[in-house]
Amino acid sequence: MVSKLSLITLAALVTLATSCAFEGCDGCKKMVDDVKVRFNNNFSNVDDEELRQALETECKLLEKPDEQNPKKCVYSCGRYVYNLPVRMLAPLKAGEDSVKVCMAAEQCQ
Repeated sequence: MVSKLSLITLAALVTLATSCAFEGCDGCKKMVDDVKVRFNNNFSNVDDEELRQALETECKLLEKPDEQNPKKCVYSCGRYVYNLPVRMLAPLKAGEDSVKVCMAAEQCQ
């Protein structure tokens, strides 16, 4: 039987997990836009690992608590961005906008 405390704890974790500024479509678009600036929108010589490191750096900037994101995120940026470069690199190299890049990464619909 599930206790009330377990349900409350689960609800709190879900709330925290969904409050991370780096998650979802908007967070993805922000990170992609920032990474495009970082690489001067030239991804011709960028590999998965370089992109992963850049995304993780941008993600950590979004992860820090502030007025828009007052709660500490449950999931780390490293786990969040680990598989994204494989899906993002081809659209970035093709010059796609941040929405299409994030759609390829399954972060936007």
